Amino acid sequence: MKNALLQDSIDDMKWEIAQLQEENTRKRDLIQALNCGRPQFRQPPAEILRLICSFVIPPSFLLDPSVSCGPDSPWCQSTRGKMVLTNVCRAWYGTAIEMLYEEVALRSIGQVSALLRTLRGQTSFGPLIRKIGVHCVVPDGCGVVFEADLKDLVERTPNLTSVVLNSTWPSPPPVPQAFDHISWPITHIDFGSTSYSDLHPHIGHLSSSLVSLSIRIPLDLPPHPPYTLSRLQSLMCFVVDPSHTAPFSALPLLAERLILPNLNTFFLQTTNRDRPNQIKHCAAFCRRYGRTLRTVDVQPFRIGWEDSQDRSEQVTSAVQDILDGCPHLEHLILPSSFVTDRQTFELSHPRIKWIDFWTLGVLSCLDAVDTTNFPVLKGVREILLSASILFTHIPTDIPPHLNLEEPFEFDFPGFFLRHGPGRIYRCDAVDSIGEEYSDSDSSDESYCPESGSESSDSGPSELGNAELSEDEWEADHEGVLAIYDHF
Repeated sequence: MKNALLQDSIDDMKWEIAQLQEENTRKRDLIQALNCGRPQFRQPPAEILRLICSFVIPPSFLLDPSVSCGPDSPWCQSTRGKMVLTNVCRAWYGTAIEMLYEEVALRSIGQVSALLRTLRGQTSFGPLIRKIGVHCVVPDGCGVVFEADLKDLVERTPNLTSVVLNSTWPSPPPVPQAFDHISWPITHIDFGSTSYSDLHPHIGHLSSSLVSLSIRIPLDLPPHPPYTLSRLQSLMCFVVDPSHTAPFSALPLLAERLILPNLNTFFLQTTNRDRPNQIKHCAAFCRRYGRTLRTVDVQPFRIGWEDSQDRSEQVTSAVQDILDGCPHLEHLILPSSFVTDRQTFELSHPRIKWIDFWTLGVLSCLDAVDTTNFPVLKGVREILLSASILFTHIPTDIPPHLNLEEPFEFDFPGFFLRHGPGRIYRCDAVDSIGEEYSDSDSSDESYCPESGSESSDSGPSELGNAELSEDEWEADHEGVLAIYDHF
């Protein structure tokens, strides 16, 4: 009897276990069905991640990577921000590392060698680099290693499209060899302070791909074979005149050396104080290429109180010649001194839609243009001089058709640029003449070595060349790296 009761209990328990297992299976299937209907969380695609990061990292045209801006400059803060993004998570690493290496600024000769070491160890980083800016000083004894390392570095960046050479080095400059070995299309070159005469013979093979070119022209431009830059759309010329009074200009010579069938934008700067004469040379250049020009920025002169009425009329007449040579011109950029005396602003053009004035903000230029002389004029802007000193291309990087009723801002760490109705200006630590630091802050005591400084005390003995005299000493790659790693 007891065995029968025990067996019944066992059977009941087996039945309950079976019921529980069946219920468990049913609920597990239900959970799986619900999970299949609900998408799992996934990281956004790279395009969305890049858009998110763009709200943290300012656009490159607003940043000045030169060492003179200090270790806490907007560029330095932007670079540190990119490095932080690489450490957010694994999913963000790919996008952040692309942004970090997309545009490289070399601010010391040690950074050139250090970057080359990185590219040798991480071959996947080289294709990420699209822009290289050389902003370092090349001291005596380092020209050979600088040229060799830069050449090797460029060869490891097959997607490079933009090169900026804003450096100081001995003559002849140790750079042309790097250009000679570029076999892929380069769209932008900025020669910075390097004379165009030293580099003209080395860029002929790039003439079919260049879209933007910035050059520094000496007065004595030597003869060179002409190049046809069939795709060039933007040309910036800085005419160097040490005497400030030379009666001639290299612009007419440049017009013979460069054939520019599709030139769209022309920027001119010069140190010459003979304003009427220099503008006449600019007018001659514009008469040759003016039929394709849509934007002209002329910054070679300042009509101030020291100018006589006769000279002011000469300058106005010369600028009118520029406008007459550009029948399709739409965007004109001039110094605000044109409207210091409103009677001197007697220019006219049937197709100009936008006029920008570089200004110190003392007088308003917004109502100084007679619209009867510009029948299709849509707007006038003032660009405060602090912005122009740092960003020469700001009239085109922030085009005038963005002159909306509602202002917009570029607000990033260390940098604040505001585009209000009819005015572009900085509203951060920059004063009216564009200096970011006062004289009391210009000491090297607060400079951070990690940001790319060099040691001027490093002697030949540190590079293993103690037996050489100072005149014979020449650095090598490992020696430069040793100094860079030490600091």
